Amino acid sequence: MLRLVDRYLVREMLFPFALAVAGFVLFIILNLIPQLSDFMLDRNISVKVLFQMLGYRLPELLVYGLPVGVLFAIFWALGRLSHDRELIALQAAGYSLRRLMLPVVFMGLITTIAAFAVGELWMPWGNHRYYDLLREIFFMRSTPQIRESTFIKLSETAYAYIERYDPQTKKLVNVMVFDKGGGEYLPELNARFPKIIVAAEGVWDGEYWRLQNGRLHKLRDDGQFEYSATFERLSIRAGPYLHRVFLEQRTPHEMGIAELARQIRLLQEHGLGVESLIVDLHSKIAVPFSALIFALFGAPLSLIFVQGGAPRGRAAGVIISVLLVACYQGLLLWLSTLGKRGVISPIIAPWLPNVLFLGIGVVLLIWLDQLSRLDLFARLRRLVPFVFVLGWVSAPVTWAQEPPPISLDLRADKLTVARDWSEIVAEGHVQLQYEQSRLIAQRLRAQRTEASQRWEIVAEGNVVWEGEGLSGQADQMELRLAWDGSAWQTDELLLGRAQIRYDQGTLSAQEIRITPSWVARVRDFVGETRFESAAKKKETLRFRGREAHATFSQEGQLQLLEIKTGEVTTCTCGPISHADYSIAASTVRLEPNEYVLATNILVKAYGFPVFWAPLYFASLKEETKNPLLPDFGQIPERGWYLRWRLPFVIDKDNTGTVLIDLYTKLPEVGMGIEYKYKFWEQQGQISVYRLVGRGESWATDWAHQAVLPLNMSLSGAISWRTGVLQQEAQRLSSRITLTAQWWGMVRWSVLWSRDQYLVLPEPDSEESVLYRFLEKSPELSLALTPVRLGPLPLSALFTLSWGRYREKKLDREPLDESARWDALVGVRSLALGSGPFTVQASATYRLSLYEPQQYRRDAYELTVGVSVRPFSGVSADATYSYRQVRGQSPFSFDQLSVLHSVTGRATWATVPLKPAFFVGYNFVQETFEPLRISLRDVFMDVDVSLNLEYDLNTQVWRRAGLSLSTSFLNIQVSTAYLFTARSFEDTIVKLSWGDHRLGANFDLNRVALKRFNLETGWQWGDWELTFKGEYDLGVQQWTALQLGIVKKFCRACWQLGLYSDRQRVWLQAQINAFPTAWVRYSPTDSRLSFGSP
Repeated sequence: MLRLVDRYLVREMLFPFALAVAGFVLFIILNLIPQLSDFMLDRNISVKVLFQMLGYRLPELLVYGLPVGVLFAIFWALGRLSHDRELIALQAAGYSLRRLMLPVVFMGLITTIAAFAVGELWMPWGNHRYYDLLREIFFMRSTPQIRESTFIKLSETAYAYIERYDPQTKKLVNVMVFDKGGGEYLPELNARFPKIIVAAEGVWDGEYWRLQNGRLHKLRDDGQFEYSATFERLSIRAGPYLHRVFLEQRTPHEMGIAELARQIRLLQEHGLGVESLIVDLHSKIAVPFSALIFALFGAPLSLIFVQGGAPRGRAAGVIISVLLVACYQGLLLWLSTLGKRGVISPIIAPWLPNVLFLGIGVVLLIWLDQLSRLDLFARLRRLVPFVFVLGWVSAPVTWAQEPPPISLDLRADKLTVARDWSEIVAEGHVQLQYEQSRLIAQRLRAQRTEASQRWEIVAEGNVVWEGEGLSGQADQMELRLAWDGSAWQTDELLLGRAQIRYDQGTLSAQEIRITPSWVARVRDFVGETRFESAAKKKETLRFRGREAHATFSQEGQLQLLEIKTGEVTTCTCGPISHADYSIAASTVRLEPNEYVLATNILVKAYGFPVFWAPLYFASLKEETKNPLLPDFGQIPERGWYLRWRLPFVIDKDNTGTVLIDLYTKLPEVGMGIEYKYKFWEQQGQISVYRLVGRGESWATDWAHQAVLPLNMSLSGAISWRTGVLQQEAQRLSSRITLTAQWWGMVRWSVLWSRDQYLVLPEPDSEESVLYRFLEKSPELSLALTPVRLGPLPLSALFTLSWGRYREKKLDREPLDESARWDALVGVRSLALGSGPFTVQASATYRLSLYEPQQYRRDAYELTVGVSVRPFSGVSADATYSYRQVRGQSPFSFDQLSVLHSVTGRATWATVPLKPAFFVGYNFVQETFEPLRISLRDVFMDVDVSLNLEYDLNTQVWRRAGLSLSTSFLNIQVSTAYLFTARSFEDTIVKLSWGDHRLGANFDLNRVALKRFNLETGWQWGDWELTFKGEYDLGVQQWTALQLGIVKKFCRACWQLGLYSDRQRVWLQAQINAFPTAWVRYSPTDSRLSFGSP
């Protein structure tokens, strides 16, 4: 019987015990909810099912949470008693510290029994229901998959077990099929089903299990073998059964101890590895037993910590309890993994953490009444030197390895070997093979050092070396091989007067030294490497210099080339020193397919210096905006100009440009900086520019994106102009948005934006403008992802926003300013119906309140869509839309109009002409939308499209459009006839051949040419002439123009061009391997455009 003091201690532990268990379970559940929520939303599963799944996981969480609660309760309760001096009172009453441990151990024993009962009686059922439900949900939209270490029920009498399964390769490992009924299951054998099939491996092709290297056993009724046979390949038709057995799979977590033990014995009888299952079996006992271990370990440790009643002892105890649980769980996971892999005994692995903590608990129990807290720490500190010396002495014994085997294959005309095999000399046709590498030479000397752990090899005479990714040849080579415990590895490689070959090119040098990290250090070298330019063309970079570092991958791919005091070129016409162009630099850094960077560069032409710059940077992923040489030209409104762009680089993700512009007409001077950055989950670009001449003008642009904690993201773009630079802009927009999505269900955002039209678009522009100025400062929004309404085929919609807005309308100057509350609620249905007929609908109500004007707007909206697919190629869709609006908004940007219409569409794609029909009716205006008929087919390699419009209100034809296209000269023709105006629309004719393109706009009413666009290019040797222009015959002038005269050098490795458009003339040089972004040409009539740059 428990005494009064025992019951008192137990009561003190009950509340923190319950609190810790609830907190542990709640913490795990809160981590499971986001994972399951995304999965459930993808399949439109209700919240009820989500909580049902969490309920099924509760038994397993309790098994792990109950021992945690015991440890937490011990530290909390004893800490509280120590803080209130109750432990001292109990000791004064004659209770020793060991005696006070009795109720603690009693509670640990009761908790162990409870955890074991939950784990054996409740957890297998809960886990099985959880995985059944999860598999059923997953099966809604996914094909069933086999899981590892799973027992599959094939029939009432047949079972299968698969130890490992790779869903990527469909590979099965250690497969056993067992049938106690001998059903007709293998028609391939033309016999009754063998009792047992065991196979080392196999592959599932979706229909059959293709087993390999296995054995067949047939048993008699008395259990004796009737026959046994081996097979190399055997196919079992399992496809028809998998959809059914998918929901009947059982993992060890879904079995009790007895059931799991039976499965282990069955697998052991047939020689299959069961280490993983044995670990799971003993974990079912060891984990609940840890509650008692925590009591025996935690009680003395807690009592030692809280002696003296210091409050910090209680706080430290709670922290240590959390750390101890983490250590126990981590140790259990690590040792269980080792047990499953067979490194240690699978029986012992789950128990080792318990044994370790129990041993420490016994020692603390012995010391409990003899040590104070400070005495314990002092003695532990005195043990540290002894432990260190013991570890140092035992380390050589523990980690010593056997000498490596002499696994070098050496062949030669003559071999001389020392008596102790410490030195080998080979002469004549020497071939050395080790691991994946080979060495060929005329002479070779190999010396073994450091107790056979290393070989030093010197080879001479036409040396050829071939590695896994690299190869080369040299006059002399020094090679050091080291044994890493499993294979010989190249420790260092020194080549004299050598050339190495790698995947992208070659490298020749007086000396090449390759380190174990695959970094080659070279002196007095020349070489070349191939790369892909931003124009997606294969280019070759040739280089030479005094010293360089080249980093390779183990596959022989060049990852980084760093040159010091060198010269590079992409010209292949001659030696680098006399190439058509070359760049001499203090340093050159090339990362293939990423970027090239050179510092302190001197540009040369035919060996003569022509230009110096402090730095050159070119991206190999995108066209660079900064030409190698300064940009020189003339603009009518500003005169002659000189533009120089000086790049600077911090790293490949953080680059920038200093801008320097000089204009002669006023004169004007412009300076600025552009900087592109990326760091700490943030990236963006900022530019600042100042122009001085006609007063002072500034231009600033900043774009930024950032990923923040708590699943938040920040994005923004800011534009600002003053003075002349503001007059040249048409529109300024700035926007900053902070967004987040929590639990996969709630999305919120905070927005600040400012949009201003400095110049309104032309009236005939396609851009729709609702205001001159609009500012949102700020706008807060909250939205829920659609939530399934129980078993109903409906999802609920909800959004809520508040913001302050300032707007300047198109027709008046004063600003309208107001705050707005806006809420939307609604429902949306799933696609109802099946087969050829489906219906989907949505209904919403939106309420908007504006302050202080006291405006109110109510909007009711209903949409119903019907889709009919009677047979292949035929479809018909109809949509009914209704919106009723009461009240109005004081702003133009969020106006809503009344809507009441029905639209329909029908197509038939499997008959000639592939007809399609579009029609609609507007109930508000009581008018039909035009009936549109589309016909399209191919006749004699000509693609013909005919589009007709018929006015159902007046019952007259409105328009007929015709489009033709053919591969011959890539001809395209489009025109239309307007029945009401009795006239043709513009007829567009476009054709292209080679580098020549012509587009023309004809007026068929007057049979006259209105406008044409010509884009052409001509080449004479190294000279190229390009012409792109649009001419309007009505005004008799060129409305768009771009001319270019280009001289190319050395197989077009670089070029010098003189260009002009209607605004300016400029001179530009370009290295074609590092292309510069061009001024894009576009005709004013977009219908005549070919989309050319």
